Amino acid sequence: MKIYLIKISILLFSALLLFSCKKNDKDTLKPVVTSLEIGLNNSHESHRGGDIHLEFEVTDDEELGFYTVEIEPDFKAASDAWNYQNRWDFAAGMRNVLVHSHEIAIPAEADMGVYSFKLTIGDHAGNLVVFDEAYTVLDVASGNGPEIHVENYPAENQLFENGETISVSGHVHSEFAHIAGIFIGIVSEEAGLADSLVDASNALVLYHQHNFEAFEVEYNASLVVGAVEDNNYPAPNPISNWNLGESYLLIKAVDENGSWSFSQHYHINISTK
Repeated sequence: MKIYLIKISILLFSALLLFSCKKNDKDTLKPVVTSLEIGLNNSHESHRGGDIHLEFEVTDDEELGFYTVEIEPDFKAASDAWNYQNRWDFAAGMRNVLVHSHEIAIPAEADMGVYSFKLTIGDHAGNLVVFDEAYTVLDVASGNGPEIHVENYPAENQLFENGETISVSGHVHSEFAHIAGIFIGIVSEEAGLADSLVDASNALVLYHQHNFEAFEVEYNASLVVGAVEDNNYPAPNPISNWNLGESYLLIKAVDENGSWSFSQHYHINISTK
């Protein structure tokens, strides 16, 4: 009888130990996310009427569950301002997935400005990893040429005085044709020029290059107020007047098929007085 009781005790202890081990083996590791891109080339921006490029690779030690995207204005906006929420579930048993999506469409009437873009990725056990990023909705670039992306630009109506640097940077992208040319100029508001008419003869040139033979080109352009010549190519133009007052930066791009596109106006003020 004692031996029998001892065997039962051993079995009960083993079962309790096994249950305890299983309980301690609960999945507590968060999914691991790599190669995250929010916006084309991780630019964190899109134009009204376009879509949001989202790409990432996610791996989990046990099983992936889902991901969600929540977008809302990060500025004072009307009660009916554009916002977005959606959830996608991963197929059962998946441990590694590469997500590449253009499913999130931005309405053409969406307010321009900075939005909160919240990406949440969860595994089957409920462990979450969260990315809360700023995302900028820009005015649509007109024309049917390459996509113009502007990542760094002056503040609205920023004042530039003698010796200060005006700069802008970003990239131009086309899915269908090589980039044939990019022009960036400072234009006087008083001139009242149509975007299609702006060129090196009536603007101060920050950047002017041709024939890239590439589908995507990065640009980083600057010009110091008071400089005696601009950055026109192949020959710089002399600058005789910097007192332009109310002005704007304009980026133009053309592809090898002759299709043009134009950025929005980035308004600045220039004075050397």
